[in-house]
Amino acid sequence: MWYVYYLYSQEKNIYYIGKTCDIKRRLTEHNNHEEKFTKRTKNWNLVGLIECETSIIATRIERKLKKAKNKKYVQWYFQKNGIKV
Repeated sequence: MWYVYYLYSQEKNIYYIGKTCDIKRRLTEHNNHEEKFTKRTKNWNLVGLIECETSIIATRIERKLKKAKNKKYVQWYFQKNGIKV
């Protein structure tokens, strides 16, 4: 199972979209400053999660949401298709 996830940092009021097959590991990596984009911020919270059957599907959804660059659309998409965390 693959996941497209939506993180939020209250500290900087920013969001991050990513994909993984191990959501717990990825969240830990983000909060331990092991990722380039997210290392400057701490306390990332998982606010949305979409389950995907394959990596290809997860990549397509992740790219679609990153290209949108519209916070309201991304939030709507996760509410409609994902699991509210």
